Amino acid sequence: MLRNTYSAIQALLLSLLLIASPLALADPTAANQHMQMAQLNFMQVKLQFQVAEAHLNAGHVTQARQAFSAAQVNAQLLNMSVMQLKMENTATLNNGQFVHRAPQERAVAYSELASLESLQLSVQLSVLAQQPTSYQSRIQAQISIQQLTQSLQQCALEMAAAQ
Repeated sequence: MLRNTYSAIQALLLSLLLIASPLALADPTAANQHMQMAQLNFMQVKLQFQVAEAHLNAGHVTQARQAFSAAQVNAQLLNMSVMQLKMENTATLNNGQFVHRAPQERAVAYSELASLESLQLSVQLSVLAQQPTSYQSRIQAQISIQQLTQSLQQCALEMAAAQ
């Protein structure tokens, strides 16, 4: 009797495993980890940018220059993590590791856009590290931060929708 119960439980577990196997493939853990890393790096960039602006508003140009330099270093890390996110989203699409194709395709597109925007932000912060009082460069960096915020948010939404 115990043997039959054990066999029945094994058969049930095997059936559940077979039913859930397509869902197991649709778990792009690496892409999610890179998204979290990109979001963390981006928060650091935004924080350093705010610190730099606060120093500028207080008239402390040297401290602003240092904060813009720190933001630029964090932007380089952000750029690397967004590039990895793009590669993982592309691999998820190419390997069929999704439940819904259209949102995964959009996730790839948004991660490509975020990669370009993070590179642009890094360049702008590099300019600000050299010329912290450049009003035009600060405005361009603020716009890039807003655009990158939207791209990363949309990418995260599409990644979730794909699963």
